[in-house]
Amino acid sequence: MSDIVIRIEDSLRLVSTVLSLTQWNELIQRQRPHGTHAHIRSTARALGDFRHHPAVLSMQGLLDEGAPLEAMFGLVVHLPWPSLELATPPKWMPAGWNGQLADFYEQASVADWWMQDQSAWELAQRQAERVLGEVNFKPFLGQFFGEINESFVFYPNISLPSDRDLGIRQMSRNEIITMIPPRLAWGDSAPWPFDEDVAYVHRSALAQLVRLLLLAKLRDNPEVSKEASKISLPVSDTFRARYPTWAQQFVVIFTIAAVEIYLEQLDPKESKAYLQDQVRNHQMKWLPNTVDVLKRYMKEQERGKFESILDYLPIFPRQLKVAQRILSI
Repeated sequence: MSDIVIRIEDSLRLVSTVLSLTQWNELIQRQRPHGTHAHIRSTARALGDFRHHPAVLSMQGLLDEGAPLEAMFGLVVHLPWPSLELATPPKWMPAGWNGQLADFYEQASVADWWMQDQSAWELAQRQAERVLGEVNFKPFLGQFFGEINESFVFYPNISLPSDRDLGIRQMSRNEIITMIPPRLAWGDSAPWPFDEDVAYVHRSALAQLVRLLLLAKLRDNPEVSKEASKISLPVSDTFRARYPTWAQQFVVIFTIAAVEIYLEQLDPKESKAYLQDQVRNHQMKWLPNTVDVLKRYMKEQERGKFESILDYLPIFPRQLKVAQRILSI
């Protein structure tokens, strides 16, 4: 019995549908050309007459302002479905956007369109279930975060965004939803089916779970994070420019290192490839040291020295610096 549920979330699917009628995909394709799932292309054709609907125009305005996708998806998943009623909208939200989305859902007969292409969603769900049906992430994650009360959801996203994973907290249901697209293939080829790349599905879901659980720990214990941040992390100037705060840097390197350790247990070859890819893409020559330091924590945590990563946080940057110094000798 797995501790992660495979589920299609209609509120998130609606935001994706609206996103497919904005200029988002065109922009992303210019930045990183890639083949997309057939559902994305067919949605743009089937609902193309609604490109100027207020919900689409408001979302385009948010994108133009640089609003993060996590905020948009994260807002809508908390609203009652399908009314999307909202008493107190956040300041960043365009006036009445929730009502515009509800109107778009009705006017564009979105439910009917989803039903027409239901076989594609059912196939994605079956593929994900084959990969994650027996997986339990909590024993591994518990080594870092202690008891985990949240439920985990994997949403196989064959819509947009097609180029990135999203992690979203659903507070009223106490869930963490990992919204994962299929792995991109080379060039214009269609993305891989979920069940043809097991390691990709595992690492993508796990990375979002680690990231959100760690962010919650840091948010709920600001004094620990403040104390640890007195020692800077030995990262490159390029990495520091991309992630300017100590917390941002720590979340990124911790997440990557934790996923790498998990992959070692799942598939050593995939683990090695993942580590090499992350070192290259993020220019993190010191990433293997981070993995070693985290493994040291895990051994000491198993012996009862630490209850969670919070206890280790003030020590982490110091030990990472020592490991870096040894490497440079």
